[in-house]
Amino acid sequence: DTKLFAYSVKEFTKFSPHDICPAPQRVQIQLVQDTVFNQTSFLLVQASEWLDILSVRPKNGTVSDIGFGPSGGPATTDLVARVKCRASRKIICSTIAFSGSLFAYSDHVKPSLFELKRTKSGNQAWTVSKRQLPLDLPYAHSLAFSSDSSRLMIAGNDRKIYVSCDIFLF
Repeated sequence: DTKLFAYSVKEFTKFSPHDICPAPQRVQIQLVQDTVFNQTSFLLVQASEWLDILSVRPKNGTVSDIGFGPSGGPATTDLVARVKCRASRKIICSTIAFSGSLFAYSDHVKPSLFELKRTKSGNQAWTVSKRQLPLDLPYAHSLAFSSDSSRLMIAGNDRKIYVSCDIFLF
């Protein structure tokens, strides 16, 4: 692990380095396949001020055909949800659960957790609801869900690891 420091060129000897970010950083795009929603695949795309959740369908074949290389093929995407962070905040990191039903992000103030549900009225309509996390959590440098999607692990800016154990949906 490393950290990147930046110095002002003009005033190199006058100031301390500026801590840019911890490294390594997570990828800003994540694909989860075979979710709890009838094996729908989701793509989470992180921008600086919002997250997009896209459903991914292969143009030909099955869900396992999505990917790169000789076994992968073309796919189509549809926007399922867009979650914006509050004004003047920037998203640091994000993650989506393997089940596809939960996703989270952290800005410079605090982490936020969301639940994705399919509406009862139709197959293509989706709702996003915010889930409560403990109020005393610091903002995160990295987020990850457990393999069973029941816990959110947070690498806090205070150099501590937090595991939220009250996310159970099933």
